[in-house]
Formats: sequence, structure tokens, C-alpha cells
Amino acid sequence: MQKPPGVVILAILSWIFAAFLLIPALALLLGSSFIAAMIGHQFGPIAAFAGVIGGAIFLLMALVTAIIAWGLWTLQEWARILTIIFNGIFLALGILGMFALAFIHPVGVIFRLVRLAVNGVIIWYMLQPEVVAAFKRPAVA
Repeated sequence: MQKPPGVVILAILSWIFAAFLLIPALALLLGSSFIAAMIGHQFGPIAAFAGVIGGAIFLLMALVTAIIAWGLWTLQEWARILTIIFNGIFLALGILGMFALAFIHPVGVIFRLVRLAVNGVIIWYMLQPEVVAAFKRPAVA
């Protein structure tokens, strides 16, 4: 079965996002000692440790995103399920964040609404029958 065009787009965008996640990961991992030296002796080691932990978190996020992108590209069912789960989590967190952001800045609310709409559309698309059928493996005889 041919890959649905939306799945191809999601896979490519996921790879791009994973590449962009590498930027802060490398910056934090490689620059944490520089930041620690600028801060000084009292809080420098804490800043270096925080930088390494933050870099490791971004690196892990990039790795997970790249693995999901590969899974989408190769039409793995687990990647479709993880895409739905993660977008559901982002949707729920975005709705909760609307309450905090609503009183801060109206432009932030607009960007949050757009992001919520994108998460909702991705979930809706991944649940479409033709997309679900593309991810189903043929039965082995």
C-alpha cells in the first residue's frame, strides 16, 4: 500500500523537528562549562550540571522524535499510536496552558489556539480509516 501523503509530511516534519532539537542539546552540552565559568565558583558547578541535564533531555527528545519519524516513514503501527498519544498530551497541556496564558497576552492565545488546532488535526488525521489501513500489516499466510 502506498504511504498516505499526510504521513509522509508528518515524518519529514518530525525529522526536521528532531534536527532542530539537536541545536539546544548540543549548545547546552557543549556550552555548560563555559556558562559555569562565567557564573563563578559558588553556583558554577550547579549551572554546569543543569546544562548537562538540560542537554541530555533535549538529546533524548530529538532521539525519540527521530525514531517516531522513522516509524511513520516505514508505516509502523506503534509510531501511529505514539503520534496520537503525544499529540493528545500536547493538546491537553495546551488547553491547560490556555488558562495561564489567557490573562497574559492575546497574541500568545492566538498562537496557542493555532497549535491546539494543529494537534487536533493530526489526531483526527491519524484516526482516519485510510490512514489506519495503511499502517495495518498484511496477515502472514
